[in-house]
Amino acid sequence: MSNEKISNLLKSSFVSGELDNKVQWIWSKNENNQSKVEKLSKTCSDQLELLYQCELKNGSGHKDCASFQLQYTNCLSNNICPKESVLKDIFCFGDNNSNKGYSHNYRTRSPDLDYQNFIKLPPSLLTQMDDKEKSDYCREFSNQLSACINKSLSKIWDSDYQ
Repeated sequence: MSNEKISNLLKSSFVSGELDNKVQWIWSKNENNQSKVEKLSKTCSDQLELLYQCELKNGSGHKDCASFQLQYTNCLSNNICPKESVLKDIFCFGDNNSNKGYSHNYRTRSPDLDYQNFIKLPPSLLTQMDDKEKSDYCREFSNQLSACINKSLSKIWDSDYQ
């Protein structure tokens, strides 16, 4: 799987700059560390609160809190790296229209943004791929998402504090 294929999908799969605008604050030179950390703390605050309450009751890392941890992680991924997150979901969990029984609907998974308006992948894309190719794309987009999150969080934490 070439990085060029992945890069091209990231660039060509989205119609609008709306998703780029959503994360512009992370890369802004006009916002300092404190401002960025405050925005990060407000992002997914409901999910973080549920996780916090569960861990307060059951202990950090308790198995009963795993679903809350997953919800918080997914929320951060959706809000910090929306393109990578959407493409990972498409290739790892399947297209909602593929009739494979996947319950994950990537097109409407974020209440504040309807991804269906921004994705321009052909609906038949996944049906044209064999399982190995889907798996390769899934792994690559998982790696892309992890790298994006790490890079974004580093940018937030490393911004000048003023």
